Amino acid sequence: MFLTETWLHSVDPVVIDECTPAGYTFLNVARGRNDPHGRIAVIYKTALNLSTANINILSSHDTFELAAVTNPSRSICYVVIYRPPPSMRNGLKTKEFLQEFGELVCELTTYSWKLHILGDFNMHVDTPRKPDVACFLEIIEEAGLQQHVTTATHKLGHTLDLEKSKYYREKLKSADVKNVFRVLNTLLNSSPAILPADMPSTCTSLPDRFATFFVKKVEKIRENLQLRNEESHTDVCSSESIVDTSGAELADFDAITAQEVYKLIHSAPNKSCLLDPLPTWLLMETINTFLPYIASIVDTSLSSGVFPSSLKEAVVTPLIKKPNLNRDNLKNYRPVSNLSFLSKIIEKAALSQVSNYLDTNDLYVENQSAYRRWHSTETALLKVQDDIFRSLDNKLVTFIVFLDLSAALLTDSHSDRRQILLGSCPTPVESAP
Repeated sequence: MFLTETWLHSVDPVVIDECTPAGYTFLNVARGRNDPHGRIAVIYKTALNLSTANINILSSHDTFELAAVTNPSRSICYVVIYRPPPSMRNGLKTKEFLQEFGELVCELTTYSWKLHILGDFNMHVDTPRKPDVACFLEIIEEAGLQQHVTTATHKLGHTLDLEKSKYYREKLKSADVKNVFRVLNTLLNSSPAILPADMPSTCTSLPDRFATFFVKKVEKIRENLQLRNEESHTDVCSSESIVDTSGAELADFDAITAQEVYKLIHSAPNKSCLLDPLPTWLLMETINTFLPYIASIVDTSLSSGVFPSSLKEAVVTPLIKKPNLNRDNLKNYRPVSNLSFLSKIIEKAALSQVSNYLDTNDLYVENQSAYRRWHSTETALLKVQDDIFRSLDNKLVTFIVFLDLSAALLTDSHSDRRQILLGSCPTPVESAP
C-alpha cells in the first residue's frame, strides 16, 4: 500500500505502530520540503523484503516528494510521487516540476527493472489541451509509460491520481532487427550473465576456455565409460542391449508434404535464434512465401538421410548451475544450446516418423516417460507414487534411488544410439560431415 499526504514526521512511532499490521513493515519517507504537509509512506508484507531503490536523482528534486522501493532481485521498482499543488505560499511552479519530472523519468527508464509509477500529481490529466498537461503527457508517452487510471479521482470530476507502468510496444517499435533481442532482454529484465570474475565477458579467449572445458569433459567421461566396459567385458551395443526389431524396420523416411511442414511450423514455439536469418514471428507471418522452400529442404534432408551441416551450428551459452556456486570454476556451468528454427523443424519431422515407428511396433520401454508422446515428468511421478503406495499396502519396505548422469546425452556416440534404437536396420539418417 502506498500513501501520500500522511503528514507524519520523520519519527512518529505511536502512529506508525497503530498503522502497521502484524507481519508488515511501515516505510516512512519524510524528505524534501520543510512543509509539515505531504509525506509518503509504504506499507508492505515484511516477507517481500522490499528496500529503498538507489536512484541518482532522488536528492535533486524540489517540486515533489518521492519514494522508490524495489524487490531483492531488482526486477521491479515502485515509485510513489506526491506533487503539492503550486501556490503563492510554497512558491512552487509547474514549469519546474515538469523539468524535474522529465529528468526523473529519463533516469528511471535507464534501469532494466519493470517500472511502476503512481501517486498524486495534482494535475488535471483529463484536460490534455492545457499546455502544462500536454507537456506532462508527452513525457509519459515518450518514456513508454501507460496510464492505468481511467476514472475521476477528484470530487470535481478531474483525474489527479495516476498509475503508470512501463510497457513494451513502443520500445520494440523503435528497435531495429539487430537490437530486438537486446531490447527484449532489457524490458524483460533478463539476468546478466554470470561469468568467471577473473576475465571480462568481452575477452575473446573466454569462449575458447568454455569450449575446451566442455569438450574435454565429455571426452573424459567417454574414456572412463569405455575403460569400464572393457574391464567388465561389456558391449553397450551387444545383441542383449539392442531392442528386438524383428519384423519391423525403419529403412527410410517417408516423403513429407508442404502441408505437414506447415503444421510443424505453426505448432512450434515462437522462438528465434541469433543464427536465424529472420525472426520466427516474421517467418510465420510470411509462411506462404517461404513454405515451398522450407518443405523442400526438410524433405530432401529426410529422403537423402543427411542432416545439413550448416544447421548443426548452435549458439552455446554457459549458465551457472546455482547462483551461490564458485563462478571461477568452469565445472559449475552447464552449456545451453540455442538451435536455428529450421534445424528444429527437420528434427520434429524426423521425430514424428520415428515416434510413430516406435509406437506402431511397441518398441518403447514400458516405463519411459521422456521423449514420448502423452508422457512427461508428471506420468513418471505418478508411476513412482503408485509403486510406493502399492508397496505400503503390501507392508513392504520401499527404497528409491535417483541416478543423475553427467552429460548423459553427449557421452554416447551417434552410431551407438542409432544401433540401440533401431537395431540392425539400415541407417535412416547419416551424420553429415
